[in-house]
Amino acid sequence: MRPLLLTVAALETGFWLYLLVLGLDDALPFAKGVGGTAAFLATVVFVTFALPALLLALAGRSLHVAACLCGIAAILYLYDPFLRFLSALDGVPFIELLAFGVLLVVAAALCAARRDEQPATVRR
Repeated sequence: MRPLLLTVAALETGFWLYLLVLGLDDALPFAKGVGGTAAFLATVVFVTFALPALLLALAGRSLHVAACLCGIAAILYLYDPFLRFLSALDGVPFIELLAFGVLLVVAAALCAARRDEQPATVRR
């Protein structure tokens, strides 16, 4: 679980850096003219969700909380691409996809919590 969380948090950090650097230069292909706003919003998501998840995963503590934080950050980072994708589909409501993503995050957190509660086997 820990290597997966570290990988996801590292990917979210890379995406944040992409949005930050290109947003401040106003070079984002999907946000011409509002790159500074995109960089600010990406920084808010990173500092609030992705950075604490990365720190928890590095420390190896509360991995189920880190999984929830990574999931929330991923949903927030993918909010605009989901809207663009759904406008092309013209039939699947965004709320259903968002609810499905939230259910997946909750299920992953519950599995991680259940796994942490199981007693370790003793070798003899």
